[in-house]
Order: sequence, then C-alpha cells, then structure tokens
Amino acid sequence: MSTENDGTIIPKSDKLFYRCPNCTEKVVIDESLVGEVVDCPIESCSTPFLAVAPKGEIIGRVKKGEDVTNLPLVATTMDRSAAASESRLTAVHPAMLRANPILFVIYVIAIVGGLIAAVGLFATGGAVLAVIPLGIAVAAAIAWGVWYLKVISTTLIVTTKRTVLRHGILKRDINEVQHDDVRNIQVNQNMIQRLFDIGDIAISSSGQDDLEIMVTGIADPDEITEVIRRYQ
Repeated sequence: MSTENDGTIIPKSDKLFYRCPNCTEKVVIDESLVGEVVDCPIESCSTPFLAVAPKGEIIGRVKKGEDVTNLPLVATTMDRSAAASESRLTAVHPAMLRANPILFVIYVIAIVGGLIAAVGLFATGGAVLAVIPLGIAVAAAIAWGVWYLKVISTTLIVTTKRTVLRHGILKRDINEVQHDDVRNIQVNQNMIQRLFDIGDIAISSSGQDDLEIMVTGIADPDEITEVIRRYQ
C-alpha cells in the first residue's frame, strides 16, 4: 500500500473499480491512472471523469503511547464525490455535409456515378474502359472514408466542469479547459457557415496565452458555447 503527499491511500493493486458518473456502470481502471482524467471504457458512454484515489476512513483515535502494530486494518473506501459531481452535457463531432456540402456532393457523385458507369461499360463489353470510372469511384470512396474517420475521431465534450477535445485516429490527443478557467470563447463563422449554422469554436484559459481548444465545423456552435458559459 502506498500513499500520496496529501495522505491519500492507494491500495497495492493493479486495478481499481470505479462507477462512471454518467452511465453508472462499474468500470475497471488501472492503478497507474489514479489522479488522471480517464474515459469511461463503456463504448456507448466514453464520458471523461477524474479517477480519484481511495481514501481511508477515520474510525477513532490512538491514545498516546498505545501500540498500533496490532490494530486491525481498515478497508479503504472510494471518495466518489469529485467524480459523481461531474456529468456529461453534450458531445459532438464536426459536421461533414453541413461543413463542406460541395465536397460531400462531389464525393457522392464520383462514387455513385463511377460505379454506374463501370457497370454499364462492363455490360456492353467495355471491360477495359470500365476500369477508369471504377478507379474514380474507389478513389472517391477512400477519400470519403478518410474524411469520415477524421470526423468521428474528433469529439468535443462539454461536462458540468470542463470542455474536452479529443482527436486522433492512431494517436489520441486530449485537450481540456476547466469552466472556471475559461478566459475567452470565440465562435468564427463565414457567410457559408452562417447559412448552414456551423462554425469554429476556440477556447482559451486564464493560465495560457494560446488557444487551448480549437475545433472546426461544429454544428450549432452558439448552443455549445452557451452551455459552456452557463457553467462558468
């Protein structure tokens, strides 16, 4: 059993059980992540929460000079107050169609049109020529798939305590700003973005000069920023 500087007792164990403040499921967290912000491993939830360390309960006093070697060990209990007080308010991904409708339509036309043209050429005996539209369709499908992966791997999460931006496919980066530390929230929209009600959101905190969270193509950005300001 080990202790931190603040007296927190960490059991000598590889795993600890926590209850997710959002989905309330019991989840297993590696001991090395105690004190860190972790994501709920339940795929349908993924809510970030603070893995607080277990703390011992005070059950009495030891008299001066009393031998404490034979005192019974006290089971530690989980201080869930910090985790339970935080809940997820919203989680959004960047938009695809609304963020770039022209590119989206081009991909759809290239995929569908290329496949139709390839099938037609194959049916009429033009197998060699069919390779061209088929290649265009495949290339467009791959480009659309890469775009889709980038979108779903970027998530802006707003909880009752902070805003978290997670992004990355193979390597995941997480940026977060506590609501109490928010210094400035920017919403940038050009004319096309205003038409489709999407925008770019940038957040800076009082402790940093640069923008800590910057995400583009978010639908209904004013609603997102209003939620953040409500909990400042």
